Amino acid sequence: MGKQISTLIMAMLLFLTSLVIPVSSEQITTSSSGSTLYVGGTGPGNYTSIQDAINASSNGDTIFVYNGIYVEDLVINNSIILKGEDNKNTKILGKNNVIIINSDDVEITNFNVRNYDDNSGITDFEVNSNNIKIIYNIFNRTSITFFNSNNCEISRNKGKKFSILLTDSSNNIISENEGLSIGLGDIISSSNYNVIKNNLINDHEHGIVLMGNKCSFNKITKNVIKNCGTAISCASILNTITHNDFIENGQNAYIYTTLANRWYHNYWGRPRVFPKIILGASMFGYSIDFDFKPALKPNCDFGDGIFD
Repeated sequence: MGKQISTLIMAMLLFLTSLVIPVSSEQITTSSSGSTLYVGGTGPGNYTSIQDAINASSNGDTIFVYNGIYVEDLVINNSIILKGEDNKNTKILGKNNVIIINSDDVEITNFNVRNYDDNSGITDFEVNSNNIKIIYNIFNRTSITFFNSNNCEISRNKGKKFSILLTDSSNNIISENEGLSIGLGDIISSSNYNVIKNNLINDHEHGIVLMGNKCSFNKITKNVIKNCGTAISCASILNTITHNDFIENGQNAYIYTTLANRWYHNYWGRPRVFPKIILGASMFGYSIDFDFKPALKPNCDFGDGIFD
């Protein structure tokens, strides 16, 4: 019996030894979840262009980009993770549409994205797919537009003069971003069941815009909106706007022919005991709504910045 057990143990050890996988080169590292391709750096065979690495990738791969300046517009047609080494020093300078995502299940993280020419205006970032994550990036003068995109996460990004627009896009989360403005829907499209929370929205003409009667059931909560021309412009119905802080804006809220939106416990620049009247316009003249229980003090504690 003892001899049989010894024989069985030796056989198991030989089997486990056969499973050891040799270490691969720096250019491509293989794992159970896909391969890792490298751009920049000094590794043998690393790509010099991010787009070349994207073209060589397959679904499930990760592309790691070393610090550097990459002047190129990117088109992503595979489900990949695109990860920069450092969001201050891994820079993508776009000439037209800096990034276009056409595949589901893509993650973009740790990049500094801006226009190649600072004097030529805003650069465009376009998303046409679902389950997208855009996190820990720095955007300067960049407009990110989601078309028919659902179940996406846009979080922990910061920058100056960058905006996010959701068109026919639902069940998305925009959270813990700094320096952005946000638009939901337009006159003919819908964007529903989105959550906008814990953002610092500042220094824009319009902070948040809700547009169109098909833009409904969105939740806007615990945001700080400051130094904007108009903090929230609302021309939609059945949304929840609660526990936000409106600070030093030209106008804290403007409504147009809205119905059944719930405004609750927002801080309107100063303590208020009585309900806050929210005025606007309609095709019949004036439009009116109420925050029946405004906050006596700010709801959020990140008025000077979310990030350290």
